Amino acid sequence: MKRIWKIFKNPLFWTVITLIAFIYVLILSCFYDDNLLLGGTQNLPNGWYESFRILTLNHQFDNSIILNQKGIIFAIAIVILLFVFLYISNAAFIELLFPRIRKMLHIKLRFRNHIIICGYNEIGVELIKRYKSKNKKIILLVDVITPQIKSLQSSRCQIIEGYPVDINELDIAKIWDATKIEKAEIFFAVTKEDNKNVEIAQSIWWYLTKLRNPEFNKKAKKCTKPLKCYTLVQDSELKSAIENTPIFKYKPKDNENYYFDGVIFDFKESGIRYGICEQIAQIIPAKHETKPQILLLGLTKITENVLLSLAHCLTMDRQKFHFTIVEENETLTRNFKEKYDYLTDFAEIEYKKQIIKKELKKSNFTSIFICHTDKIEAVKQAVSVRYALHQESPNIFIFSNNSEKLNNIFNPYPDTETEPSMFRFEKGNNIFIFNPLASFVEYIVEKNREVEAMAEMAHEEWGGHIKYFALSEHYKQSNRNQVLDNKIRIYLATGYKLYSPELQQFVSERNYTELFSSYAKETLAIIEHRRWMIEKHIDGWTYGEKKNPKYKISPYLKDWNDIPPDIKTIDYKAIDLMIDIIKGKTNETAL
Repeated sequence: MKRIWKIFKNPLFWTVITLIAFIYVLILSCFYDDNLLLGGTQNLPNGWYESFRILTLNHQFDNSIILNQKGIIFAIAIVILLFVFLYISNAAFIELLFPRIRKMLHIKLRFRNHIIICGYNEIGVELIKRYKSKNKKIILLVDVITPQIKSLQSSRCQIIEGYPVDINELDIAKIWDATKIEKAEIFFAVTKEDNKNVEIAQSIWWYLTKLRNPEFNKKAKKCTKPLKCYTLVQDSELKSAIENTPIFKYKPKDNENYYFDGVIFDFKESGIRYGICEQIAQIIPAKHETKPQILLLGLTKITENVLLSLAHCLTMDRQKFHFTIVEENETLTRNFKEKYDYLTDFAEIEYKKQIIKKELKKSNFTSIFICHTDKIEAVKQAVSVRYALHQESPNIFIFSNNSEKLNNIFNPYPDTETEPSMFRFEKGNNIFIFNPLASFVEYIVEKNREVEAMAEMAHEEWGGHIKYFALSEHYKQSNRNQVLDNKIRIYLATGYKLYSPELQQFVSERNYTELFSSYAKETLAIIEHRRWMIEKHIDGWTYGEKKNPKYKISPYLKDWNDIPPDIKTIDYKAIDLMIDIIKGKTNETAL
């Protein structure tokens, strides 16, 4: 009954019914004057009966009628009606008896360059919303289809039940064939389990390898472009381990049509880093006479990423940033200290179980990050902190992957001056809502043109023999991190944002050869070296007297004053490139 009701609710069904009625009236009008169908206005029932006989081609009448103009219209109407009848009967038959076949045919015939999302959770839902707004066709893979998930079903969003893991190869192949994955543009493996996401990516690689291999598939075709596969891995150690596997480290040969481009990602890590660099002016005052003091409330993955994005920074008098982490759970604090023991070499870190309102008011914090994962609790704490401070500074940041919805609740009249990547409460209220997922998509998936162009230039600057597009995602991200950090370094050195009119004025008032003093330039090079060191630490590298990339050992993971001049030259080179960028000598696409 539900399927029958579904047919009746379909607007297309009523469109077809209307078309049938129109054709029926058309036929009646053709023969009304000949008094053939109605048999006179006094015999209407008999007229309808005769018209039905005509539609079923059972009525006998003079051939001369068919040969005139009305007969031609009648013939056209009959043909159209036949096609309509076939369509209705076919659609009803498939919908009632074989709905899966209907879904498969719809995907096979209409889906090209579509988005496939594997996993129904907060991340999956937000990705669906984002790509729906861009009018993209989407396939959602879920473990079990619930009524809530089924409500997402539409002509542009198809739902398929079943994850391609823990089943035989034949069933896996059926799932990938049903999603038409070889024609897809982007794939997201974003289930709640890291291991499952990795297995899904391996399953795609296995299927596409066989599909494109003539030994297994006689109809094998060349792939015109790779499938970008984003695999969510939030465990940093697991992420570091599998980034170097052949699947995710594959480098195509010259002129090779490769078909799987795997990317391991943690949207919080890259999204928060990108957001901090973009919004550095909200985090640190333009002119700070003392070293920045940053308060982090709660010890979560957000806390780690905020700290890792800022710990390498120095002020121009080479003072380290000071971080205060407030966490009641001693076990979380102890585990964090053990995992990130190297951070004490980069920043001053103070740990507290709690912070009372009086202490909060007396403290001179530069900015405050509410790092709780529960959105409502984060909002409540942000508001509570603001009231305790009794002032509009410092700025307070909370994190939500659904920031637009949250912002609309507290601020139905958005501040148009706020940048798109940052939502803010009512104007004058210093609480900002930051969206790591939206930042990740803008930065990594959709490729921020400005950052990507500069990253390619940075790679060429190092004289890389491999073209930038052929680099593994790990090395691409390393180049992006270097140039993205320019936004922090320039702001720390000048107090102005990159590409801002104020920075251009600052540049025009100085001799290009003496844009920065030798002291300031060295400070910026130190910041770059510290950023590189933290990046290596996160990736699992350790210090050793002899370099050994196989075992991730580097002799340069030590203080600036202890590294040789030739290594310092590399860091200076990064600053020279940064200076060239702000002078406007770089490619226009990067500006």
